[in-house]
Amino acid sequence: MNPTDCAHLCLTGDTTVADPIIEGDRIPEYLWFACDFGWADNPSFCGWTLETDAGAGWMIHTSGAPTVHRGPNLDHTGSPGNFIYMLLATETERKEEESEEERMEERVARLASLPVTAPDADLCVSFWYHMFGEHAGTLHIKQSRETEEGRTEALLWTVSGHQGSRWREGRVLVPHSNKPYKVKH
Repeated sequence: MNPTDCAHLCLTGDTTVADPIIEGDRIPEYLWFACDFGWADNPSFCGWTLETDAGAGWMIHTSGAPTVHRGPNLDHTGSPGNFIYMLLATETERKEEESEEERMEERVARLASLPVTAPDADLCVSFWYHMFGEHAGTLHIKQSRETEEGRTEALLWTVSGHQGSRWREGRVLVPHSNKPYKVKH
């Protein structure tokens, strides 16, 4: 499968997802990747785990909620749907003796999928991102696996810095594995 052509089996952050290929009565474990982050009155990370480090965290922007961030007010469709954004610690929470570069490096927020078992097929992950401004940071997509030597993380996709004031689609082909793995953002 071509990484730029992975159209089925996707995480979209949207309410419409291409139909996955389902053989027999077996429903693939990765259908929860199709996450729209819940409804306004019931926001959800859809089973994704928040792995928050110092200085940042993931928040759900719900449709109709007042904006508490400097990003977009609408989802990638131009509608008032839910989406997630990274919220940085306030200036008072940061250490005053550190340089701006050191402060930005410690601001990390991660999301981890449920374990995926897909020994026979690569997994296409599709998502929308909005990176606006001089401190937009970096977005990584990784595959995390446990091995005899410990946990390994393979960087599959990355984008850094200001990408304009618009939503962009990212697609990543996650290689199949005979051992369970997690997808991390």
